[in-house]
Amino acid sequence: MCPTTAIFCNRGRPAFRSPEKLIQDIRTIRSFTGSPIFMVHDPRMGGDARADDFFDLLSKERLSNEFVFELFYPADTAFFEMVQRSVPAWSLQVTIETQDERLRENNGKFVCSNEDVEQTLAQALSHGCRKLDMFFMVGIPGQSAASAMQIIDYCEHLVLRFKADPRLHFFVAPLGPFLDPGSRAFEDPKLGYKHLHTTLEEHR
Repeated sequence: MCPTTAIFCNRGRPAFRSPEKLIQDIRTIRSFTGSPIFMVHDPRMGGDARADDFFDLLSKERLSNEFVFELFYPADTAFFEMVQRSVPAWSLQVTIETQDERLRENNGKFVCSNEDVEQTLAQALSHGCRKLDMFFMVGIPGQSAASAMQIIDYCEHLVLRFKADPRLHFFVAPLGPFLDPGSRAFEDPKLGYKHLHTTLEEHR
């Protein structure tokens, strides 16, 4: 059971919008804009069957809008082939937070090897991703100043590995200005964050 889901939503697990509801949202958006549509969260949340149904319905919409997807864990060739079949153009956002595999495991973000991360990037780029944004964080639990600076070295490694592919972009930002109340990082002390403010008044 997700503790924050139980505390704030009185549910034993997250509730996911059905693929049909997501398609209705997309139809509403495209009715007033041709701008890119950003699908917040990994489309595989809620299971592979839900993702398969969503992309199958999406492919039948014949959209002209570009799509922006997020990934929360590595993806394989089959996933990117499904994306490529479903939309005319797409981009990707990936938040791994740190190049340090141990810290990622502690924080539950992209719990895999850097090689698995890079294989995912390679698959995305080879399947037509138009822009791939990678996000890193400074200030996560257990991160030293030296480890934070090594983010730069890892970005350089990726530039070299992917031959300075202009579609690959890096963003490094501090964790802040505060932890989101209700998030797992805020509610679960085992993740190692120190609370400076806990009430609404203190945040104000």
